[in-house]
Amino acid sequence: MKRLVFLAVLLLAPPVRAESFKAWAARASREEREKHDDVALQSYSNALSSWKDTDGKPPKAKVLCSRAALRDRRGDEAGALADYSDCLALDKKYAMAFHRRGQLRFKAGKTALAIDDFYKAVALDIGYAQAYADRAQAYEKQGDREFAGEDYRRACGLGLKASCAKAKELKPARKGAA
Repeated sequence: MKRLVFLAVLLLAPPVRAESFKAWAARASREEREKHDDVALQSYSNALSSWKDTDGKPPKAKVLCSRAALRDRRGDEAGALADYSDCLALDKKYAMAFHRRGQLRFKAGKTALAIDDFYKAVALDIGYAQAYADRAQAYEKQGDREFAGEDYRRACGLGLKASCAKAKELKPARKGAA
């Protein structure tokens, strides 16, 4: 009798669809655009759970970085930091991920690690003005006004106007001045 009930439930139950990594990732992206963050977060996680080697590492890195950004916006800094680190383990050429991870590390008081991430971001994208400004802020926190001033000047020169005042403030003394 129990077998008949089980068989009837199986036959009458709607089919379960196993969605692919790509389908989950596309759904998550759409949900995020539509501002359904809770659902998007779950869909990113589902995408990662369904990922296979054949899906490729770059798409997985992109999903990890997207989920990290969403977690960061929602205040889950530890989750975001872990996702950015996992993303960068797969794709070491993602300047924005290095920058965002650096921001999280700086916020957590890990200034030296943050500076390292900001260095990697500007090495990948020499015109990344915000990464220069954030590295300058980290140097300033460490008390290194000379490096901070150089980075603020670079950010200012790249069009980040907020850095211009700090660049002037930390302007090096002219040689020969008393």
